[in-house]
Amino acid sequence: MKSFLIACVASLMFTSHASSQCNTSSNLALNTLVTATSEENSGRRADYAVDGNNTTRWSSSASDAQSITVDLGSIKSLCRVELLWEAAYGRDFNIDISTDGSNWSTAASITGNTSTNNVIPVSGSARYVRMTGITRATGYGYSLYEFRVFGTAPTASCSTNLALQRPAYESSQQNSSFPVENVNDGNIETRWSSGFADNEYMYIDLGARYPVCSVEIFWEAAYGTAYRIELSNDAVNWTVAASVTGNTDLHNTISISGNARYVRMYGVSRATQYGYSIWEMRVYGTSIVLPVKWVSFTGKLDSNKKVRLDWTTADETNNARFEIQRKRDNDADFITIGSVQATTLATGAGQYNFTDVKTPEGVSYYRIRQVDQNGQSSYSKTISVENRTSSTALLVYPNPVVSQLYIKDANQPIDYIRVFATDGRKMQEFSNVAKGQTTMI
Repeated sequence: MKSFLIACVASLMFTSHASSQCNTSSNLALNTLVTATSEENSGRRADYAVDGNNTTRWSSSASDAQSITVDLGSIKSLCRVELLWEAAYGRDFNIDISTDGSNWSTAASITGNTSTNNVIPVSGSARYVRMTGITRATGYGYSLYEFRVFGTAPTASCSTNLALQRPAYESSQQNSSFPVENVNDGNIETRWSSGFADNEYMYIDLGARYPVCSVEIFWEAAYGTAYRIELSNDAVNWTVAASVTGNTDLHNTISISGNARYVRMYGVSRATQYGYSIWEMRVYGTSIVLPVKWVSFTGKLDSNKKVRLDWTTADETNNARFEIQRKRDNDADFITIGSVQATTLATGAGQYNFTDVKTPEGVSYYRIRQVDQNGQSSYSKTISVENRTSSTALLVYPNPVVSQLYIKDANQPIDYIRVFATDGRKMQEFSNVAKGQTTMI
């Protein structure tokens, strides 16, 4: 008995310590992308588990092997997971984590759970967090009001020169001996020189959208006394990250903050009668490519019983293709039914569509897997579309009911109509209702 009590105290101390490290953290899973192996129906979607609303919920199909996964958008340092269950909770389940959505490790294993409110300390760095159900507590599926993940983004080292030997562009050059590619070739003895005017510039294409934190410039004697460091994701629209005035140094280190693919030095005024001349320009940041941003994803059944899917992205950098995936209620997992190539490998927004010409009857669930040029991927939210080849199209009126209720079917005969009271008692039953017949209760 004594050893049992000691073990309990140690466990409590561990939980308290882990929780204290997370007190200032926000819910990283709030309104993020989420996928699930199944959804009970369209009113129990997976995204309801991360919408911040404790009255909406995700529910799975009624089987043990089910899971729900949140995509945090980038790798985070994790410290806690909170599960707010409906009455259909998980008795045995794992919390799994992954950096790429393919290779998983178990951060916590829960067995014999009897609570509908779980606070689970975890540790590790991950982009994807998954609740993997093993055993249900009821005959229903798994049902979560909220799936919360707490932690912090890793501290950027700000030590990687993202600009090294990347494509560079210029407004002008003094002559062919001082081309712009010298500005980031890694050789401190070669340089770029502009034409002899104030408003000249050069910029570097980092190749993808990165978090950037500083710019380092090694000037030749023809330096800039005033200039701007500007950022862009399309090389058209620029924002000022830093303005430098009254400069007299040949070695400048400028702290900046932002996410960008293009970084520009825009000269305002020169120190000499010559142009701007730079031995080397370096851009520092973290080498984590930011994922594609999903703006919208919708689906609609057309008059030909085909489902048209439409989606819009933003900041689409280094994107290769979209894989369209579908799953029906009784399917174990999603299958890929088509692919759409990215319209651009550069940055910017994209609008896409895909038509499922072989839409099965019933409720189908769709999601999109976005694949980068480097093979990394992320998922859209999951949506549902219903395809019924026949419908009774019942007309029920008035609403609210005062003393009489009328039921009329529009399309075909009905085998039976049963009316129940709110307490579950069956009030009326009608059989073999003819097409177009109005039934009064």
